[in-house]
Amino acid sequence: MKLFKFCASSTKNQFIATAIVNLLALSHGLGLGWSSPAIQYLASESTHLKAGPASHGQLSWIGASITLGALVGTLLAGCLAECMGKKRSLMILALPNFGFWVLTYFAISVREIIIGRFIGGITGGGIFRILSLYIADIAENNIRGGLGSIFPLIMYTGMLIMFIMGSYMNYFVVSGLSATIPIAAYFLMLRLPETPHFLIQRMKYDEALKSLKFYRTLHPKSSEEEIKKVEDEFEMMKIAVENATSETVQWSDFMTKKAKRGMALGIFLVFLLAFSGNTVIMQYTAFIFKITGSSLPPNEASIIIAAMQVIGILIMGLLVDRIGRRKLMIISCVGSTATLTLMAIYTLCKETWAFPQTAVALGLSACFWFFASVCAIGVFVLFFFMPETMGKDLLADQ
Repeated sequence: MKLFKFCASSTKNQFIATAIVNLLALSHGLGLGWSSPAIQYLASESTHLKAGPASHGQLSWIGASITLGALVGTLLAGCLAECMGKKRSLMILALPNFGFWVLTYFAISVREIIIGRFIGGITGGGIFRILSLYIADIAENNIRGGLGSIFPLIMYTGMLIMFIMGSYMNYFVVSGLSATIPIAAYFLMLRLPETPHFLIQRMKYDEALKSLKFYRTLHPKSSEEEIKKVEDEFEMMKIAVENATSETVQWSDFMTKKAKRGMALGIFLVFLLAFSGNTVIMQYTAFIFKITGSSLPPNEASIIIAAMQVIGILIMGLLVDRIGRRKLMIISCVGSTATLTLMAIYTLCKETWAFPQTAVALGLSACFWFFASVCAIGVFVLFFFMPETMGKDLLADQ
């Protein structure tokens, strides 16, 4: 069960495992960031595409296809995790991501690129759902928030890396290098045990205890007190998981006030993430700066934006277990509302038309007004209705 021998902390293997599975987040971030520099190349006369430069409609589908794939991946992820376990599911999700980069490398038509990005989106949607569950299963309560915040940090770091690579490296070199990440993730995950929660659900108690000991970094020289602590944690986990498994889920369970509130808030958070404009703006960053007439070169501007996001997420990771999730989300929504409003005013004054499909129909400023409105609604809902989860046990009744 040993993975690496350095560091004696009980959380060592939790951090190592989190780093390994987040290679998928890195690869997905590379995929999200790929469109910003690649779209300029694909729309130029120097493109390698057989049919010549891509049209605005084709560029829109290139950007949207990864999101459509993510929808499919999200729907499949629950069944996959329930049947295969969270670790094995993450290993499986590495494969479509690898397929995305292979198709991107060999594609000579827009259709092939769209198919590749759709396949890559399946990985993105899947890891959004499963990776956080995996970390919640293996992490101690006091570091769960911090480990969970590594996911967006790594994903946006991937976008930053792609903005830099895409700006200064050949299209094919970028795809070839990126393809190595999901393969590395797959083989490194082979050395990780399945989560103790899943093994308990399958009544594999010996394996579950070994798994928990691994994630709590027990070794032959561990003290009796440390061993006893982990064994006690295992017994509590076993009771909680078995009680949860034995309960029959009925429709009436979803009709309680707590259940309705939880589902409504969960759906709203997904809506907020999807329609805050973050993903769209990051996929078309260079394009937006180009058509808004910025004095900065588009690719350099996109690198600066991505770097600022990475810094912001890093700060969030340091604060999430100190001031709580709710406050950080409110601060984020307030900042997003203000900046998107400024962008809406600026683009309205510029009266610009080049942004793919939606912006052509509505005007670029209307897109920013919409994103700003969603974030403003987010501030209201988060402030008045969202409970804090910092330090709470996931198995406890909330």
